[in-house]
Amino acid sequence: HYSKDLTKMAESDVVIVGETWETTDSSLYQERKGAMVDKIQKREEELAEKKEKRRLEKEKTAAEDETSDFFTTTFRKEKTSIEKLLEDSDSTPKEGLSDHFDKILVSIQTLQKFVTESTTFLPSYDIRQAQEAIVNLQAALTEKREQLQPKKKFAFKKKKEGTKEPQKKAPKVVAEVKPEVTSAAVVQIECGFADKESQTLTLQPHDIENQDVSLARLTNCTVKLYGTAGTVHISNVSGCRIFTGPVSRSVFVDDCKDTVLVIACQQLRVHHTEDTQFYLHVTSRGIIEDSTRLLFAPYNWTYPAIDEHYKKSGLDRERNTWDDIDDFNWLASDARSPNWAVMSEDKREGEWEP
Repeated sequence: HYSKDLTKMAESDVVIVGETWETTDSSLYQERKGAMVDKIQKREEELAEKKEKRRLEKEKTAAEDETSDFFTTTFRKEKTSIEKLLEDSDSTPKEGLSDHFDKILVSIQTLQKFVTESTTFLPSYDIRQAQEAIVNLQAALTEKREQLQPKKKFAFKKKKEGTKEPQKKAPKVVAEVKPEVTSAAVVQIECGFADKESQTLTLQPHDIENQDVSLARLTNCTVKLYGTAGTVHISNVSGCRIFTGPVSRSVFVDDCKDTVLVIACQQLRVHHTEDTQFYLHVTSRGIIEDSTRLLFAPYNWTYPAIDEHYKKSGLDRERNTWDDIDDFNWLASDARSPNWAVMSEDKREGEWEP
């Protein structure tokens, strides 16, 4: 009777297990089989996706390493070339020194532009090292200029015995100082202003072109620098408003408070400064250190010849990283430093007097 009942079953419903016969539901079998196939296929897809992700990450890392290596190699080569030009300055004929130094300046500016364009993929440490190297090159260029093309300095003539030297007016210098300031301070500030209070101070393009300008110990003053200074040093100022045209190289700020700085430059370095506003055009990351309560907004000063001065300075008007500031005292990479902030638009000055 068993064989008679079994013959009524469809062949698809019979499964032989060992030496026994068992019945199964065909739809359940197909469902389980399909689920198993889907599971295997999904796992294979996940493994393939992980494999592809690892491959892409490996390629990306290799590309970044290759790009970083290219930067390092190129930067080192250009830096060595500039250092060689600086060494050659001693053997350059006197009549050719101006062109020689201009060539070095252009090379430094080109190297600065290369660093600026590479900041998108370089680590912060490499950027800092490159910027420090450029600052050192700029300082070396300034030192060579002063050594080989010294400015004429006033000197007292030796008085002959038995003669009375007539009284003469003191020579006019750009940066006047108070009587109690030593003569060393006069030498240091050949172009700029020092020890002034509640005054409006101005320098014209012919006064500052490619010069190192110093602004020191100023209180409640308004300073306007028209033209293309080479470097600007601002130190120990309080309650001032300082405006610069496009500076060819760097602006260094130290020990400032309650001041408004409207400046354009390739590099900005700020130390020991507080409660100060920057209206800034800078073509590399601005750097602050030991400073707090700083506000930043885009540069917005203009005057009739500023377009010409931008071309002469070599600054790229299309690139302005005014809101990309690196705080050397803030090491966290996932949060912005609390020592600086972007100034809200409603608190920014709309226009400045030319």
